[in-house]
Amino acid sequence: MAQKNIHLHLSPLKITVIYLVVAGLWIVFSDNILESLVTDQQTLSTFQTYKGLFYVLITSLGLYYLIKEHHEQIVQKEKKIDNVSLELSSEQELKTYLFDRIPVMITVYDPALNEFDVNREFEKVTGYTNEYISDNNLLGSLYPDLDTREEAVAFMNSPGVGWKEFPVTTKEGTQIPTSWTNVKLTDDTSVGIGIDMSEIKASHAELRESKALLEKTFESLEESVILVDPETRKIVDCNKGTEKIFGYAKDELIGESTQKLHIDKENFKKFDEIGKENLQEDGVFKTGFEMQKKDGTRFYSSHTVTLVYDKDGNVEKIVSAIRDITAQKKYQKELEERNQFIEKTLEHIPIGVAVNRIDSGKVTLMNQEFTQIYGWPRETLKNVESFFKKVYPDEEYRKRIFDMVTADIASEKPERMQWRGIRVTTKKGKEKIVNAKNIPLYDQNLMISTVIDVTEQKKLEVQLRQSEKKYRHLFENNPEPMWIYDPETLEFVEVNQAAISHYGYSEDEFMDMTLADIRPREDLEALNKDVEDDLGKDSYSEEWRHLKKDGTLINVEVSAANVQYQGNTYRLVLANDITERKHIQEKIIQSVIEGEDRERKRIAHELHDGLGQYLVAANMNFESVKDEISQLREKREEQFKTGLSLLKNAISETRSISYNLMPKAIADFGLYTALENLIQDYRKSTDINFELHCNHKDLQLTEKAETNIYRILQESISNTVQHADCDNLSITLEKENDTLHIVITDDGKGTQLNQQHEEQGLGLRSIKTRVTNLNGKLNISSKPGKGMKISIEIPVP
Repeated sequence: MAQKNIHLHLSPLKITVIYLVVAGLWIVFSDNILESLVTDQQTLSTFQTYKGLFYVLITSLGLYYLIKEHHEQIVQKEKKIDNVSLELSSEQELKTYLFDRIPVMITVYDPALNEFDVNREFEKVTGYTNEYISDNNLLGSLYPDLDTREEAVAFMNSPGVGWKEFPVTTKEGTQIPTSWTNVKLTDDTSVGIGIDMSEIKASHAELRESKALLEKTFESLEESVILVDPETRKIVDCNKGTEKIFGYAKDELIGESTQKLHIDKENFKKFDEIGKENLQEDGVFKTGFEMQKKDGTRFYSSHTVTLVYDKDGNVEKIVSAIRDITAQKKYQKELEERNQFIEKTLEHIPIGVAVNRIDSGKVTLMNQEFTQIYGWPRETLKNVESFFKKVYPDEEYRKRIFDMVTADIASEKPERMQWRGIRVTTKKGKEKIVNAKNIPLYDQNLMISTVIDVTEQKKLEVQLRQSEKKYRHLFENNPEPMWIYDPETLEFVEVNQAAISHYGYSEDEFMDMTLADIRPREDLEALNKDVEDDLGKDSYSEEWRHLKKDGTLINVEVSAANVQYQGNTYRLVLANDITERKHIQEKIIQSVIEGEDRERKRIAHELHDGLGQYLVAANMNFESVKDEISQLREKREEQFKTGLSLLKNAISETRSISYNLMPKAIADFGLYTALENLIQDYRKSTDINFELHCNHKDLQLTEKAETNIYRILQESISNTVQHADCDNLSITLEKENDTLHIVITDDGKGTQLNQQHEEQGLGLRSIKTRVTNLNGKLNISSKPGKGMKISIEIPVP
């Protein structure tokens, strides 16, 4: 056994050499030893004989061992040769299997790059099969760009230089990133090994973005997020929101018990008892609780506590998300009071008013007058389908009205959303004629619908056309102002007593006047155009501004019709003073805008602080197990990554929606920073050159003023971007003493403004309402080809 461990490799030559060496050493040393010990020749001869026999015996045994060892080595070599043959056969079979099954692209090609053999993965990724390659130029198909093809050929002719990336064009024409290396075989053929880098590159980019987003999200959250050790209940980490809410620096909290944030030990124990059952069952709980800041201030908070588990299902961390909702509770109370005020106001308005969502059609407000005019219960009128079916029972008429209303609303042109002389049917079967008007507030996603019962007015108009005799009686005794004028000269021909009383002019004064004398000077150009446009019409209804003799400016709704009088075709006008109604409408719009601003803010907070918290907590749970997903099957791993990506998109989308509803930059950094962010967003999506100038970046305005000014500028910029077709837009804010001057100018196509623009244009109407709400002054000037200038003065004590 000892001999075998030496691993001596024997051959006939080695055996002969060993034998000669041993024989020589034996003869020399044994003779010398005997001669030195035995002097008697006879005795020496006897010993020599025994020595020879012993030598023969020993050498025979040695030769037997050596020959046997040599034979065993020959047998072992034969076995090794058989094993090597078997391994070579298995290796060839394995190579063939791997060539077709290995999930990397393999190409085998000759030095001249004329013949190629590709595996199944190559066919799967590129679409090029061996059959296709045999009849086509593979390199030309993979690399249609000549420079890229030359670079690839040079790389293929230089095997063993490492990996290199090439964009490859598939059979479908799409381009994918790939990475290649190649080796040269002994028969001068080369093997190219390629990897599809599409998913790898996307995965690397996603991981980088995910990590950066997670860190940014954690630190940018306004609410407090605290990581707690589940065993010691000590704080492991917290974000900047924690420092802001509680007043402690991060170093003061890390390593401390969460009891430090509670009012006292009893409150801490009470909080622990509240969440214990929910945490054990669901791993998360949400509650409101009173907490305490570093300076001793107590505040009401909203808590969302979530358990984060490790791969073994043990609780690894506790995540506590906390936000200060003291102001929210106060706002909720104010909002409820405000809504009650709006509803009470609507109930006392002498016109029908309803407010609904533009996107869903859901009715949010409806006064009693609205239901009385239509003559149907509130629930019937709230549903769009039942509204049309009940109010317009005639199927053909209903279809015509529905198509008209749908088309006008879809046009997003407020001037088209006025429908006069609509025939409706009440629940009792009575027919009425109504004038309806919709006022869309697109930035609020609201539609304000007003309706007036003009049944009697329409009957009067019909009667006026029946006969001049009947008309004279009605004309003289009508309680509403009426007159007849010459559409050619605009001169008054007849006026009734109601017109004389309402406008303050005598009959003789009227006879020396024209329509231009009861119109504001700035409306004269629009008046001439309106008369020209209405020349071919038998009748029409419009809204205008009129001047009384004492200079009072009133809003009127005029209904005009052609009449034959004294042998001439004149116009008969019925004027309805709607100044009070307009004033009420402005109040409604102002109330709705204020209420919606508060509602937007509430919804933004709810999205950010409610849904956002759950999404963040879910994301942190997924992130905690992300390192373990490689143990899953490939398909499950991809599903996990896709789900995590969608979750991050949901977090981002929630933050984006929350910001659009109510930009937090206003509350956090002030109006100027919020405007910079708004303009920066427009710079990314338009080619317009924006300029923002402000002589006081810290304007120190009230929350109401900042919100309204931001909405005014947002509406102005949005209208300019959509309609002005300008290259430059300038916004200037200058505070002088107790007045803030705002000027918005552009070099766009401009327009010819008139009174109807202010009445029908939603954007200008919204701006006007907000300026009025701030006790400010508004002036808009524009001409075709001269751009537009909006000047606003707002008192800011």
